[in-house]
Amino acid sequence: MSQTEYLVSLTIHIDPGALNAEPYRSFYRSHGLDADTTEKLLTNGHRYLRMISGLPRTFRRLIAGERLRIGARTFEVLSGGGHAPEQVMLFCRAENMLICADQVLARISPNISVQAMDPEGDPLGIYLRSLASLKRDLPESVLTLPGHNLPFIGLHTRVDELAAHHEARCLAIEDACRRAPHTAADLVPIVFRRVIDDPHQMGFAFSEVLAHVNYMLRENRLQPMPGSSAGVVFTT
Repeated sequence: MSQTEYLVSLTIHIDPGALNAEPYRSFYRSHGLDADTTEKLLTNGHRYLRMISGLPRTFRRLIAGERLRIGARTFEVLSGGGHAPEQVMLFCRAENMLICADQVLARISPNISVQAMDPEGDPLGIYLRSLASLKRDLPESVLTLPGHNLPFIGLHTRVDELAAHHEARCLAIEDACRRAPHTAADLVPIVFRRVIDDPHQMGFAFSEVLAHVNYMLRENRLQPMPGSSAGVVFTT
């Protein structure tokens, strides 16, 4: 795996309780989540840690630009970001085959989230640039093997669909904030159009909405409300 992925995972495994402490608690509250939802998210949102075996003590580091031999195949190592800090993908040029993990999925959009430890991060901007690189560097005809669902052909088409999906969410946020100021928490039902009561899923939804907000702030499509935190935003 990539070094960034290994070290981030190691940090969470060494001290998962840190995710429940300051400044992470204030991160959620400052963007409009109520105290009860924040408490449930922090205490129940990482239950998956109890369902996995943990990390090995050593790993093989994969770096973009290198070549990796697996059996009879040679793969070019690619990396992208947005869904994960340094998502590794493998491209076999001889067979026109891409193992792309969760970077491009055929039927769903990978979760793109702002993490509490990087509250002003721009994972959506990183993700959109990564999609553009895949479209530029790989052929439309590549056989794409994603981390979920079946393999597919039509990488460029799917990249365009994913980019359009995120732009539609940005437009929904713009429309809502043009009518009235909203916090990131206020925007969750506007973006997802349903009630989310599971704390784990709420964590994903809230952090994905904030990814769109942070991206739009950088693009000057939103502005923080004067006299408030950046969690309350409105269109320019």
